[in-house]
Amino acid sequence: MEKKGSIGLSLIVLGVLSLILIAAYFFLPELKIWVLVLLILVVAAIIVLLAFHHFGPSRKLEKKLVQLEQEMQQGSTIAKDLYLEAYHLYRKVSESAKRKLYPRLSSVRKNMEGQWQAEKQIQMLIPKAEKADFEEKKEIFRQMNGFYSQLPLSAQGKYKPYLTHLIEQLENGK
Repeated sequence: MEKKGSIGLSLIVLGVLSLILIAAYFFLPELKIWVLVLLILVVAAIIVLLAFHHFGPSRKLEKKLVQLEQEMQQGSTIAKDLYLEAYHLYRKVSESAKRKLYPRLSSVRKNMEGQWQAEKQIQMLIPKAEKADFEEKKEIFRQMNGFYSQLPLSAQGKYKPYLTHLIEQLENGK
């Protein structure tokens, strides 16, 4: 696993090595070709390290978490798949990145579970509301309204007709 700061330290060492090779290129004319080759290798190593840092698993995980948080707000059905992808990326990152990103991943999971539980509860209350008397319908409406507020907008649209119908029944005294 990658230790904290290892890429930064590697870049510093490679930068110092580059400066030494540049100085050697000007002060050792008989070895110019070898110094030039070594300098090119060091620059290539710097580019590879920067690319790894920019496109590495922790950066991918951060992007996936941002995408997942946006999908959660919209109530998209692909949120579960995105979460699984994010979790698989989480397992690949370094321990320091895990410590940094775990709270966000955990928060997303709790939000998803809360939304799923609220949706299940509403689905269970809908048939009960159809068979309930007036007083039970008031209690069921109160419960459904609480769960309804926990849902994302797309899921709210799915259950709005049921809630509206229940409101109409309560207003009519049925």
